Amino acid sequence: MRNIGIALLLLICLGCGVEHSTIRIPQETCWETQDVSIIQLIANPAQFHQKSIRVIGFARIEFEGTQLYLSREFAEYRISENAIWLDVPLSDEFQQYDQQYVLLEGTFDKDAHGHMGLSAGTIKQISRIKIWPKIE
Repeated sequence: MRNIGIALLLLICLGCGVEHSTIRIPQETCWETQDVSIIQLIANPAQFHQKSIRVIGFARIEFEGTQLYLSREFAEYRISENAIWLDVPLSDEFQQYDQQYVLLEGTFDKDAHGHMGLSAGTIKQISRIKIWPKIE
């Protein structure tokens, strides 16, 4: 009988120890990539600062003008205040995305504003970029 009591007490103590050693990460601090729009990034930059994001927009990959725009028309008129700077090298690898709608993933930085500080923010550490197909 005494052994059963000791075993039961040991189980209770171990159970309590396991509960206290569990680390719970709040949902808002998880490192999941979040789907956002360019409009959300421009309107609420602090909400997405240093977070992994996924966004679709119209890309311009050019010297002193590598940005993601809301639309082709915004890019044609170079409305940079409504665009996000893209931190990518001007290499042949990225030229295929110039003047294309793209989906990309990276880290948003609200404090970096690209060339001459004209953009609403910057997407850095781009981990994924692909042409977004037109639906016909």
